[in-house]
Amino acid sequence: VNGIRDLLSMTLTSLARDAVSLIALIGVMIWQDPMLSLMSLLVGPPLIYTVVYLTRRIRRATREAVQINARLIGAMQEATQGIAIVKA
Repeated sequence: VNGIRDLLSMTLTSLARDAVSLIALIGVMIWQDPMLSLMSLLVGPPLIYTVVYLTRRIRRATREAVQINARLIGAMQEATQGIAIVKA
């Protein structure tokens, strides 16, 4: 129980520290260059969403291509093995 409590305490402390750091860095970013910060905060999230969406589609298409190739190779192996058995 003590181990779990220590783990939760350490996790919450780490999350809080990282959140404060993130907020401070965003504040400094806005203070340094407000126009660039505004553009990056408006363009960044949709751009990240688009990249994630495209990556998922590419992964799905690649998986389907691998499955089709595996079926094709399996059918070819079965056909060649069947020809060898018939010749024997």
